[in-house]
Amino acid sequence: MAEATSFEDEVRRLQDEDLLVTAQCLSNGRYLAEEGAHYWVFQVTHKANARTEKQL
Repeated sequence: MAEATSFEDEVRRLQDEDLLVTAQCLSNGRYLAEEGAHYWVFQVTHKANARTEKQL
């Protein structure tokens, strides 16, 4: 599903802009019975926080 929604492309774009860092990624982890899931953990960078604070 991630491939169908361009999720990975968006993550790469955010990483290229130094707004996001992938802390951990697990492909085909256990979810329900025989179904798998992809799990992503991100860290928001200080640059992203600064952009948000400017908007406030």
